Amino acid sequence: MRPITLVFCAAVLVSAADLEQEIEKAAPVAALMSGRSKTFDLKTGDIVRVGGKRAAGAQGDFGIDAYVYTAKGALAAKDDEEADHEYFEWKTAKPGSFYVLVRNTSAADGTFYVTVLRGSKAGVAMGDAEFASVKIYYATNRVPAPGGAPVAPYYGGDPQPNDAYTTGTALVTIPRAHEMGELEGPAIYKLEFQQDPKKHVILSKVMPEASAAFFSDIRDRVSTTPRKEAFVFVHGFNVTFEDAARRTAQISYDLGFAGAPVMFTWPSKGSKLEYLHDVTVADTSAAVLRTFLEDLSAKSGATTIHVIAHSMGNRVLGRALETMAEQGPKQPRFRGIVLFAPDVDAELLRQMSAAIRARADRVTLYSSSRDEALDLSRKLAGRDRAGQTVQFLPGVDSVDASQVNTSLLGLAHSYFGDSSSVLGDLYRLLMGDPPDQRFGLERVNTAMGVYWRFKKAAR
Repeated sequence: MRPITLVFCAAVLVSAADLEQEIEKAAPVAALMSGRSKTFDLKTGDIVRVGGKRAAGAQGDFGIDAYVYTAKGALAAKDDEEADHEYFEWKTAKPGSFYVLVRNTSAADGTFYVTVLRGSKAGVAMGDAEFASVKIYYATNRVPAPGGAPVAPYYGGDPQPNDAYTTGTALVTIPRAHEMGELEGPAIYKLEFQQDPKKHVILSKVMPEASAAFFSDIRDRVSTTPRKEAFVFVHGFNVTFEDAARRTAQISYDLGFAGAPVMFTWPSKGSKLEYLHDVTVADTSAAVLRTFLEDLSAKSGATTIHVIAHSMGNRVLGRALETMAEQGPKQPRFRGIVLFAPDVDAELLRQMSAAIRARADRVTLYSSSRDEALDLSRKLAGRDRAGQTVQFLPGVDSVDASQVNTSLLGLAHSYFGDSSSVLGDLYRLLMGDPPDQRFGLERVNTAMGVYWRFKKAAR
């Protein structure tokens, strides 16, 4: 009987501190700034609770956004921007070490607290909604689909006349069980034949907006960030409106991006059989993208704008920036331009590179020799694509992603969003860190110049 008595006594003697651990009590967080908690350990089923309040004497409303990261910097959970709760709660599904990042989205100083609830205190987290909702902003020169833009499939694969573009917002749901670097969707091998918001990233709502309301909406969003920040994502070949929206939201969610996530979606047919069509409309969409970037810079209030292009989207962006260069130095300048897996002739990109560099504080190009989709593009075009090999271009940071583990990623063409290592590097890049300060990269010196590559076994 003695062993049973000892176990019973141990259970009785569990203290309140064991069940409710205070990580941060009243940590200061200044207006429009961020605060970070100390690192702490969680077991499966523990709940993290994050809240805050306005500082004594401060004026105006006070609000925070909360993000939970693993000790290695991967986003584990975030507050739902569409929800209005007194505090944020998250129940961990896997044990590990974590920290909390809090962003003060208001103009008032305040404090935040972080508490961990364990055992019988844990129960069900208030924030245990089975999916989060991410708001994104879109501009498109696609024609609306039959039935109008608010009805799926929303927009089609043909361009609007007269270089016109349409604006609006969209809501994308992200499952709480989402893993960083994944774009979850129904999988036949899992016998999943319908979208489920508890499991999949889903475009749930599209809301067209007039231009003035659209830019005012973005202005309100970026005003809550210290750097008045936005990113513009320009997708590639074989991408529908829905595909682009899901990817934009996933990137924003995984980065914990506090500013305005914007996508420019051009009229790709969304079919692997329509490569030549997409090449043509990519070229004709460049003028529209240029106009939109000029309008965004002038009307949105965003002063820190990052432009991220993928695949054939680099062709659209490169042509747009070339025409900007012809207009002189008064054209918009961007904090950073990121070129992922460019499906552009390598020589053509070299010719474009001066115009691209002239419009950005930093230009970064990611390539991979394992990109099988670009190998198919090379065969169709008859020439090497810039995203297949390291490019040595003056003033451009070249990053080789060939060593990123893409064994589960199909043609290894979407490593920019499917790899937590690449997303982690993109996060540091958007924060302003040069390559020698991004811990996942190593420097490579060659006779042709310097480039950077991901360390082995990256995922």
